Amino acid sequence: MICWRICTLSKTAKRILPATLKDNAIRKFLEEENLKRPILLSMVASAAVVLLLAGCHHAPKSKPLSQLTPTEMQGHAIFQSDCAVCHHPNSEQKLVGPGLLGLFQKPYLPSGAPATDARVRSTILHGKNVMPPFGNVLNDQQLNDLLAYLHTI
Repeated sequence: MICWRICTLSKTAKRILPATLKDNAIRKFLEEENLKRPILLSMVASAAVVLLLAGCHHAPKSKPLSQLTPTEMQGHAIFQSDCAVCHHPNSEQKLVGPGLLGLFQKPYLPSGAPATDARVRSTILHGKNVMPPFGNVLNDQQLNDLLAYLHTI
């Protein structure tokens, strides 16, 4: 594109401008292009860095099983028996339902609802979309244990 501009400018300049003005116009054009190039390169490099950093999503790590409290361990057992069939606890990838890694570290649930205990509790109790309700399966203590565990993943 720069070559085309130089050629176009020089052809036009040959017809219109005297030789000294033509050389000055071309020199000025080249100087302006040379000044613009580092600015353009730095803008492109900055945009690339921003995009790379935005793409480098580091998923939060789950609390190791060896560090879980007794309540959280009970929740883990409930998760393994009732939830792991449809949800990955250590991944954001979908199985049948969404992966739950970092569930409470994000402002929103995969559904777009706020990531709050009340919202997750309601989803577990009443179900949502293809998720069946567990209100008749889990008692209050089991639900609290499960929520405690979900906070660790």
